[in-house]
Amino acid sequence: MPGLDLLPLAQVPTPVEEVDLSGVLGRPAARAWLKREDRSGAEMGGNKVRKLEWLLGAAIARGSRSVVTSGGVGSNHALATAYHAAEAGLEAHLAIFPHHVSDGSRRTLRAMCSMAAGVTFCPSDLLVPVVLAGVAGRLRVSGRRPSVIVPGGSQPVGTVGAVDLGLELAEQVAAGELDAPDAVFVPFGSGGTSVGLALGLQAGGVRCPVFAVRVYPLPLTSRAWLRTLAAGTVRLLRSAGAEMPAPDTRLLRVVGDQLGAGYAEPTEAAGAAREVGRALGIALEATYSGKAFAAFLDAAGSPAWRGRNLVFVLTYDARIPAGLEAAPDDVVPSPLRRYL
Repeated sequence: MPGLDLLPLAQVPTPVEEVDLSGVLGRPAARAWLKREDRSGAEMGGNKVRKLEWLLGAAIARGSRSVVTSGGVGSNHALATAYHAAEAGLEAHLAIFPHHVSDGSRRTLRAMCSMAAGVTFCPSDLLVPVVLAGVAGRLRVSGRRPSVIVPGGSQPVGTVGAVDLGLELAEQVAAGELDAPDAVFVPFGSGGTSVGLALGLQAGGVRCPVFAVRVYPLPLTSRAWLRTLAAGTVRLLRSAGAEMPAPDTRLLRVVGDQLGAGYAEPTEAAGAAREVGRALGIALEATYSGKAFAAFLDAAGSPAWRGRNLVFVLTYDARIPAGLEAAPDDVVPSPLRRYL
């Protein structure tokens, strides 16, 4: 895209598949489609790959030698950043904060610590801005010219990757690969994927609500934040020469009843949704995709949506590059070993 720098990473387009929810739910259900973002990468996929194409491309264009970002102990964003930054010849420095852990998050923690050039323990997610600033400052002093990537990569340049996702889905509708959706469901953590998806669909001529399923507490998952990020992303794209309509954030709707006790805290609904996913042959985790799929199943099984077309964006890729998931304890900094 003119004025923006792309580092090609994603294997696109990712496929869309229709699934029979009536059979697994045991009752009539909406027509259901999966947008398989879990297949966006050769070794690691998921929704972060599209964001990192633009974020790492921008870092390289600025002459950065390193990137700095943050996430929880099971953060797929942090792992994907460490992996793809190393593939691009950049150092990745991570600030990692604690939360409820599972076997999956322990595997992810080992893998991200194996890939990253540096890992700093952040005592709380509330301290992320302070810790990121400190890590970036130390790197500047050493001459590494760091680029800071916000948690989840949800800044305007990263959100451009999710706009690509929305445009691609609109093109697949136009090509007849799926029927025009009446609604699309996606996890809402840092907001970039839901915002970019909504903007891309609108730009591609598909006007339907995007239901952003909150998996992180307020105030960081507010409607005001979604509006701010949408406006900033449109400004960036227009400054780069793209024709973008004014964002209609009325089509971006927040589902707030799946969070449970908090970020990464398991819920019964997400557990049940993961079981349905297994029956359909897809992998879901408890923090993001499981909670979002629970909301999707609630809608699909509701008489209000019966016979209509619903799309679920599968953002989670369970794969970890070979060998990294079994990395030894000593690759993990000592303050984080208690979470193994």
